[in-house]
Amino acid sequence: NSSILLPASPDHKTIRVVSTFGSDEALIEVVNKFESVLETSPSLSSATSVSTSASDNPPAKKFFSYVKRTGSSLRRRLLNPQQHAENSAIRKTEPCNHRNCKCCRMIGRDDSYTINGLKIRPAPGTCSSYNLIYIFICKLCRQRKCYVGRTVRPLHERVAEHRANFYKLLNNPALKFSDDYLGEENDTYSLGGHLIDDHGLNNRTDFDVSYDIFILKNSSPRSLEVNEHLFIQKLRTLKPNGINSCNSFSIPLLFENKTFDPN
Repeated sequence: NSSILLPASPDHKTIRVVSTFGSDEALIEVVNKFESVLETSPSLSSATSVSTSASDNPPAKKFFSYVKRTGSSLRRRLLNPQQHAENSAIRKTEPCNHRNCKCCRMIGRDDSYTINGLKIRPAPGTCSSYNLIYIFICKLCRQRKCYVGRTVRPLHERVAEHRANFYKLLNNPALKFSDDYLGEENDTYSLGGHLIDDHGLNNRTDFDVSYDIFILKNSSPRSLEVNEHLFIQKLRTLKPNGINSCNSFSIPLLFENKTFDPN
């Protein structure tokens, strides 16, 4: 999500380097590393030759200027996940049906779920959707304990990370004594730990058959953390009522909304 824009006319004094969504540092590092080479390249030197010859003693200036854009890129606007989902035939979370996708089998099939007294409908999308709030529902718990999380990447990638952390616990039980496992500010092993500690499971195949997954809300990247906090508090998914160990803001909601509409 980055670009280098050449000056459109001699009036432009520098070349703008535009970066978005976390690519700033990597882009600037690369440009700085090769700036001397870029300055002598025929295409760039000719683009700035007019402006530098306008004065016998041109003021010192940087060859590049950096613009850190925080707004949505054109691609994000065209492929906004929420608009894309709502304008398609998909009305709830569906399997992506891509070959070898392990997440597909975990997608919940029901049209609605009741979680700690609140009725929730899955948001539209698939395993390939991104920029979203998701939920895991344990099918083994009598009270169907839940875990709420967020991701800017495809849902199936985030699910694969949770699955891998379950495998790590099975392969190395000593991790249960680590700060990542015991700490209240880390959810790295929460889903895997729940299956091991609360249900005594120890087979690699247990992860995929023990949870239902669906999308709670499609969200812009800048709103993900706030929306995650909202769902964790409203659905009461913090331990001991749920599986979440940590809360994004570590503060409770200051109001009760009986007509909560997550979407």
